[in-house]
Amino acid sequence: MTDSHAGQTGVLITTRRFPLAWLFWTFKTNVSIDGETMILPWGTRFHELAPGRHSVRAGFHYMWAKSLGEDEVEIDVPAGQTTKLTYRSPFLVTSAGSISIE
Repeated sequence: MTDSHAGQTGVLITTRRFPLAWLFWTFKTNVSIDGETMILPWGTRFHELAPGRHSVRAGFHYMWAKSLGEDEVEIDVPAGQTTKLTYRSPFLVTSAGSISIE
């Protein structure tokens, strides 16, 4: 949990790109929580959620494609706590990215 979100119920999602994939910075990420998709810049964002089980999917826009490098996880969000996730883009655009729970 981070100090700024202490006591809040939700998920803190950090999206990171492969360091040598500098072109990824020009495209945005897709983050879907329970089927609701948000198009966001790379970085860290807090999303307030109700306690319980949630589905989180992440990927990124890339030129012609709406979403590449996707991965999906199911998380449990306890009441009054923040669950931290990190999405990492793949080395190759056509490969899958990865989401880890911290």
